[in-house]
Amino acid sequence: MKMRSPLRIITVLLLLFFCTVLAAQPRAADVYREYSWIPDMVSEAAKFLRVAGPLDYRNPGSPFSQSCLKNGALALKNSLDLTDAIRAEVTLEMVHGMEVQYSGPMVKVKYRNQMPNGIRITEGYYQGKPHFIVHTPGAIYYYDKAGGGFSRLIDPEGKDWISFRPQPWGEYPASAASAFRGIPNLVYGAAEAGAGHPGHEQCNSEQTGPNKIRTTSGSGAWEWEWIFEPTYARLDILRVNPDAPYWFLYEGTPGGVFDPQRQFTGTDKGGPLHVTPDFYKGDKMFGHWQWAYFGHDDCETMLFIAQAEQDTLTDTFSYLGNSEAGLSSTDGMTVFGFGRADGARPLLTKINTFYLGFLEKNAGGRHLHQQARRSIKTILKAN
Repeated sequence: MKMRSPLRIITVLLLLFFCTVLAAQPRAADVYREYSWIPDMVSEAAKFLRVAGPLDYRNPGSPFSQSCLKNGALALKNSLDLTDAIRAEVTLEMVHGMEVQYSGPMVKVKYRNQMPNGIRITEGYYQGKPHFIVHTPGAIYYYDKAGGGFSRLIDPEGKDWISFRPQPWGEYPASAASAFRGIPNLVYGAAEAGAGHPGHEQCNSEQTGPNKIRTTSGSGAWEWEWIFEPTYARLDILRVNPDAPYWFLYEGTPGGVFDPQRQFTGTDKGGPLHVTPDFYKGDKMFGHWQWAYFGHDDCETMLFIAQAEQDTLTDTFSYLGNSEAGLSSTDGMTVFGFGRADGARPLLTKINTFYLGFLEKNAGGRHLHQQARRSIKTILKAN
């Protein structure tokens, strides 16, 4: 009887072994099938998905290779039922905070709005109020016609950086989660208080051009015009009440949430700053700033606001929670004001010009601040 060589036997055994391994190896289709929606974790900005089992591609013990996970994620992305206005991005990363509610790895799928190429102003409703909705390549603005201010400001990821809601109304500090929010919230503590603030009814607004909205207060004492450009919006104050100072405020939700511990700010005096002054407890930052930006650690964009001319009037920054817990409140807002003194005193009295818009966050630390400075100064010099 002819004996088989040991080499042939070993070769056959190895082939059988590898065939068995390959047959058992999870495939992209298997990864795709094991994705499942996480209930109650769906927002306008992102939808979070979980994979069943130990599928962390960074874990050496994972039965799924990184390429297998990527292919499975791609299959998932291609299967999502999305409109033409939305683009999905699949990233293989652990989702911050999710491990508290669900053990094991996560895969994050981001949805980005497909922003228009040009500028278009339409009419619609938000929270039951007539609005101009301004579609631009850099942002979508919801402008309350009767309020004369922005109630929503949507970034390319679909996150609302204002998040105005009408209720609760006028309750301190509870309305920090609702009706206090808005941009620019111009008139306060004087005749026609609420002019420039969403939810109020002190103004009349009309579209005066393909990229322009003009607003006049009921008495005619106040008048301003917004001009929308592809990457920012410009506010020209045209007429002011000589008997009533005003301010320019950003009161809203950087990255769509109240999350002071993971939010940051910067001004022309420096940044980015991860500071958490607590407005409710009387802790505020004061300065003389020409511009400022706001961001969230998890966001790809930052919001900036600027005034054309620097002045020596007091400006304010802080965080206001919607309860006596202050920074530990479940909701609230960022508070920033050009011409806002302590004690909620408006200080601006002259004709002025302001800007706001989103900046891409392409760097970190000192480089992020330099990037923001260059972008903002370019806009200011161009006008």
